Amino acid sequence: MSTYVLVHGAWRGSWIWKRVRRALQAHGHEVFTPSLTGLGPAGGLPMNCGTRRGRKSVR
Repeated sequence: MSTYVLVHGAWRGSWIWKRVRRALQAHGHEVFTPSLTGLGPAGGLPMNCGTRRGRKSVR
């Protein structure tokens, strides 16, 4: 199957992809929905996180 990374738009968080993520996973796909910096309940990634930490958030 395929792997998808779904990135939300402005004023949203990873939660916006909940239905789409579930539908894709139900068909056997791997889906990642990271929250961008400063958004969502956890506040996203800090601005100075670097690529290594950013990659870990989508694994």
